[in-house]
Amino acid sequence: MQEDIADIIRKKILELHFQPGETLNEIELSRELKVSRTPVREALIRLASENLLTIKKGSPARVSEINIRDFYNLIEYRLILERGAARLAAEKATDVHIKKLEALQQKVRSMKAYDLSEIIEYDGQFHRILHDATRNLFLINSMRLVMNQFAILLKLISYQSKDFLSCLPEVIDALKRKDQDKMEQLMVAHLEDFIDQITRYSMGRDKQTRKTAQ
Repeated sequence: MQEDIADIIRKKILELHFQPGETLNEIELSRELKVSRTPVREALIRLASENLLTIKKGSPARVSEINIRDFYNLIEYRLILERGAARLAAEKATDVHIKKLEALQQKVRSMKAYDLSEIIEYDGQFHRILHDATRNLFLINSMRLVMNQFAILLKLISYQSKDFLSCLPEVIDALKRKDQDKMEQLMVAHLEDFIDQITRYSMGRDKQTRKTAQ
């Protein structure tokens, strides 16, 4: 039950139904989810351990704020993990993982129009398949927590992942050939595209802040 409640609240946070900085009311959540306050409170504590919420003694839980400058530290951490994950995936990926990526490629090709929510969902599936291919539970769990943080920012910056749409065939080919160097190169390029968009978003926000302060 606790995990189910945490999943529901987590999804609302990642999809920005609950905005960064928003206060979450335990009573209102328990009424909405038709459960007592105890499983809600336990779920909130779990989400705080994932850095999705901030809980201070005597205060209600708040959705964690997005600090763009601090986020660059998380990007550095993710780059380290993704480089290793790419190489492990190239070494350990099975036919099952490759077939999942090929099925995902067909979904992407069949998109009739660019849909942000759909692209973010497919991008998440893409990374989860690659992380699962490492068959390293420690890495998979670490990446899951990191990806949750990124999912929020993807929505905030209205992510436009042209790289994701074009690199799938190369990723599939690299996995089939077990080419670790190529896989690492592709994942770094994919993240650099994301970093570039974050930088532009951050610069735009800073410019708007200065304009408002004048």
